[in-house]
Amino acid sequence: METGNQVFVKKIVSNTICNCACEIACEASVLSHQQGKTIMEGGIAIGSDDGQVRLLDTRNNTVTGTITVPGNIPVTSVFSTGLGTLLIGTLANDILEYDLRNLDVALRAYMGHSNAVSGISGGHILGHALDTTVPCLTASLGRDGKMRLWDNRRYVSERVNALGRCLAVSQEPIHPSPEMHLQRCDVVVDHSLPGSDIAPGCLMAAGGADHVVRVFSGKGELQYSLCGHEGLVTDVKFHPRFCAGERVIASCASDGSVLLGELGQVKHS
Repeated sequence: METGNQVFVKKIVSNTICNCACEIACEASVLSHQQGKTIMEGGIAIGSDDGQVRLLDTRNNTVTGTITVPGNIPVTSVFSTGLGTLLIGTLANDILEYDLRNLDVALRAYMGHSNAVSGISGGHILGHALDTTVPCLTASLGRDGKMRLWDNRRYVSERVNALGRCLAVSQEPIHPSPEMHLQRCDVVVDHSLPGSDIAPGCLMAAGGADHVVRVFSGKGELQYSLCGHEGLVTDVKFHPRFCAGERVIASCASDGSVLLGELGQVKHS
């Protein structure tokens, strides 16, 4: 991609049916490489309607591994934790976590949504999945209109495990697309924000069919309702340096617009 000009770089042929999710997963090679086995380097993970997630090496366009979801349930979202695991959302309402060193069996399932998982994100995480004291947080958005905050560390306390690893649920609905369009979400972890006794401070956000972007605290409380779009909001992203003071959020919608907004201070409760 050049400034001011769109340049076609590479065509990647992967799945046999519609591709529903694509995730840059080059960070996932770090853990495996340190343990003497490189699964993928400079690769991407692509999920599709055929119930498979293919891991591709973009340097030579070859498939380095394939994950088959039980029952070949269509894949709706994929997220790379950057620590050697992939989170896969499906039409079966659950999220499956796979270790890239063993693609045959899922490590665990995150259950709680009552409809298909539309988006998964764990952007700008400050924790580490191998650290048992700092939660490694992931947010998911379902077509049930709920956002959920998950703790996806390797090992968690009995209390968190009893909650199904779900730390919070949004208290206001995110309106799903009536045309079954996929909607994405984002989460940002910031220890300066108010948190709970089982999770650090964070914000999670998603947009809906009512053209509104909603931002929730790590407790699931509504913090902001951002208007301006004239169509279905399909994706939102926090600024990569949000924790450093760049309190900016971006959203895009089916009306063809991308809006940037600056968030004020979070309401403490």
